[in-house]
Amino acid sequence: MNNQMLNWYRHITEINHYSNTVWLLRRAIYFVLLYNTLYLLPIADLVFGTKLFSIEQIHSGPLFNFLSDQYFSELYPIFIILQITSLLLGTIGILPRINAFLIYFTTMNLFQRSIELSSGGHHIIQLFLFFNLFMDERDKLKLETKLSLLTTLFANTAVWAARIQFCFLYLASGIYKLSGALWIKGEALYYSLAVDEYSHHLAQQLLLDSTTLLMIGNYAALAYQLLFPVLIWIRKIKYPFLIMGVIFHLFVAFIIGLTDFSFMMLACYAVFIDDTISFRLRTLVKKKNHFIKYN
Repeated sequence: MNNQMLNWYRHITEINHYSNTVWLLRRAIYFVLLYNTLYLLPIADLVFGTKLFSIEQIHSGPLFNFLSDQYFSELYPIFIILQITSLLLGTIGILPRINAFLIYFTTMNLFQRSIELSSGGHHIIQLFLFFNLFMDERDKLKLETKLSLLTTLFANTAVWAARIQFCFLYLASGIYKLSGALWIKGEALYYSLAVDEYSHHLAQQLLLDSTTLLMIGNYAALAYQLLFPVLIWIRKIKYPFLIMGVIFHLFVAFIIGLTDFSFMMLACYAVFIDDTISFRLRTLVKKKNHFIKYN
């Protein structure tokens, strides 16, 4: 028993096992956040300013509510510029830990200011950005100092915490759906597509008249969320299962119209990609960058 505990301790403290997975996850999340901010940029004054949502007077100035304070509410352009700059620097790998904090700080303030527009995707991204503070994308190296051992422990634990958190998200969502009548009866997808402001007109024409397809889509989505916390750990079916999730969220993005939610959820999928596969992608990107640099 003691030997097993010692081996486990060495496993999570001596080597960063997920450096390449973290490299991929960070860029997936950073890209989605960059897209989200640039998409909102034309209406930034409406979303982050005081034209649409009123401000609350917060004298204590909480870390993530600066833009809701009357003294800082007009500074949202600075937060946007700082966030975009940090996202770009973090993507190319400059000062990854410092930029991870700046991204977390600025994104949390921007999300809190526009909390009325947030979705489940925004909430899971916020949690992943917190875990990201402890993750490390440096290559696998044996570390000797006590501080390095602690850093490696946090880095490995943060990846697993993010994975487990995502599983809880799907599980809670599935259980919540079971508490309502629409999902049980197979009618939830119908009512989602029936909203003209969200759904694509062509999808409405093709699907709303097909009770069978709507029922299949309804129960498939419900089953996927409930089974995800179990099946995602089975190596042989993990990637086909993730592909099903990609298809599901692309449907939600382009047919139902919840693009920000779907893209944020898909970005978090990167945490489940094995480090060996992430290493191949990382190496491929490095080779392309090297080729572009010298040609």
